Amino acid sequence: MVFPDKFLTHLLSCPGFDQERFVAAHELKPPVSLRLNDNKKYAHSFLTKVPWSENGYYLAERPQFVFDPLFHAGAYYVQEASGMFVEYILKQIPEINQQLKVLDLCAAPGGKSTIIASVITEESLLVSNEIIKTRISVLKENLTKWGKTNVVVSNNDPVDFKSLPEFFDLILVDAPCSGSGLFRKDKASMQEWSEENVFHCQKRQKRILNDILPSLKVGGKLIYTTCSFSKEENEDIVQYLITESGMSVEQLNIPSEWNIISTEFGHRFYPDKLEGEGFFACILRKNIENKSQGDIGSGSYMPYAAASLEEVNNITPYIINPEKYIFFIFKDSIFSIQKEFYNTIKKLASCLRVVQAGTEIGKLIRGELIPAHAFVMSKLLNTAIPAIEIDELTAIQYLRKENILINTDKSGWAICTYQNIPLGWIKILPNRVNNYYPVDWRIRK
Repeated sequence: MVFPDKFLTHLLSCPGFDQERFVAAHELKPPVSLRLNDNKKYAHSFLTKVPWSENGYYLAERPQFVFDPLFHAGAYYVQEASGMFVEYILKQIPEINQQLKVLDLCAAPGGKSTIIASVITEESLLVSNEIIKTRISVLKENLTKWGKTNVVVSNNDPVDFKSLPEFFDLILVDAPCSGSGLFRKDKASMQEWSEENVFHCQKRQKRILNDILPSLKVGGKLIYTTCSFSKEENEDIVQYLITESGMSVEQLNIPSEWNIISTEFGHRFYPDKLEGEGFFACILRKNIENKSQGDIGSGSYMPYAAASLEEVNNITPYIINPEKYIFFIFKDSIFSIQKEFYNTIKKLASCLRVVQAGTEIGKLIRGELIPAHAFVMSKLLNTAIPAIEIDELTAIQYLRKENILINTDKSGWAICTYQNIPLGWIKILPNRVNNYYPVDWRIRK
């Protein structure tokens, strides 16, 4: 591998950098890893654990995930192993089992949001935000497949969150960076690297952090991560937060056998020292209130109305513990959210572009519920709906949104399952089976 000009020299001052071993590691194939969804358990043969993740595993080789029905069912998320370290950080936070409001600021495609959703309590709320509008669809898709109900998806610039002063207990900023930690996986990205771009990224990181810090409570925690090796984007940013914002680093107890390089400013992952790509992570505590606050927003980006009694009565027979939820209409569809989040959702919608809140249940047409895909991906659905187990070939046909044949005496709405995990909806009619898998998500290969 031929590195960009000045790249190796640029890293010589970085803690733990060993140029010879670093170069040799980049001649090897990167490891393949995934993280299981503990809400959708299935029998598996994965043996080698990712040390810092309870449900993370290494694979011997990279399969064609697109042809695995369990991938589409949200039974696991394909994720680089080093990035799973966010799970370990979260579990080190003493307050993590309390009722929290959490923000994942730069969330797409959603891997770290699925980590947060799996670790926080059901009484906590996750706001999964993506700055770039074109990346919202993949974020929504991945969070829908993960199946958690206490998640809000928004599309906002960091500065917009100044409208929510002292609002969040915990914020994750997986900052846009120069990406040098992923060179082994993405060789094309090396062409974009330069020292000038590193400093450009550092400037952007400072702007993002300055904009978002007012919305973090005093005493709240900030997790800052990048996939860059550059000291300017990592330790220097942490030093900036300490000096300019009075933040303090929270130390983590990390086993030495993991070979993570830890300093007073954070934790570095090198591919020559562990099974993972380049990564940096640090957790900081906010100690003082920010001087400048934004104005509270007054107009709603998310026009919604409470569902009528008739609408609620039509959908509650399908839902486990419906008394726990508020039902509302958004874009002509019925959504649900836990009752304790309702006022929080209204406040978020008053000043942010909220594009999805809670779980989409479906649409009522002439009194019949046309169920949404998100409904079957969640744990809201009760067991009264027939589930039909299908084999792998039929599952692939279903995921291609092709016609499928099912031998059953059942009729009406049913769930296709693969290894007892829901794939999606079908409607069984006298002479055919209608496939309701989302057209935009179908397998195209």
